[in-house]
Amino acid sequence: MSDQTSHWRLAYLDRYLGAWSLFDRITGRYREVAARIDRVSDDEVTGEGGRKSKPWQLHLSGRKGPIRTPMIVSKTSGKTLEMMFGATPASWVGHEIVLYVRKSRNVRLGTGDILTIRNTRASDRLRKELQEDRGPAIEEGDLSDPIGGDDASTH
Repeated sequence: MSDQTSHWRLAYLDRYLGAWSLFDRITGRYREVAARIDRVSDDEVTGEGGRKSKPWQLHLSGRKGPIRTPMIVSKTSGKTLEMMFGATPASWVGHEIVLYVRKSRNVRLGTGDILTIRNTRASDRLRKELQEDRGPAIEEGDLSDPIGGDDASTH
């Protein structure tokens, strides 16, 4: 008989990390997990209905060594990684991330638990980007078209 205190999805042979991977059967709650990105790949994945795609996948390691299954990078997680480490998947390798589970209403069948990445560095990165010189400000009285050079009042 299976362990009835574990998340139900663990009864299936899962090839990728999901919210169920962070379920703590003792507390009955999801936990946060720190992991290091060892490498990024775009291996082919077969989804529901046999649909094939090549999403980015994070190969991770934790305190006890490599994590057996990779995490598929969703658009939301990809945006978080971009804000923290840069736009290219190669720039994510070697960095530590924190995985956690959040509720989502965007799941096809209603609400669901989603594995995602906690944004732990974006505030510093965004603050630095906002402080960068963006060029001279436009004078308050200048109404000219920046592309055509025409005065906006003549149109």
